[in-house]
Amino acid sequence: MASRIAPPPVQQTLPMELPLAAPEARMRALFEGQWSRWHPAKSFDEAVSDPTTRRLLMLAVAHGDRHRVERGRGRR
Repeated sequence: MASRIAPPPVQQTLPMELPLAAPEARMRALFEGQWSRWHPAKSFDEAVSDPTTRRLLMLAVAHGDRHRVERGRGRR
């Protein structure tokens, strides 16, 4: 009599997280959402033509990435 071997258990597939948006897209969103109100440049393209503004936007995006906390995972 042949013994029956059970098939391996099926692993639950979890939804993949969406990849992070490109840094330039996050910089554009930050500029248009917050900085455009007070920045002298009228458009994102005009603002990033200035190397200082471009660097500040890059740093602000990087800082936000490091300090982002997912909902429900903070201290209680």
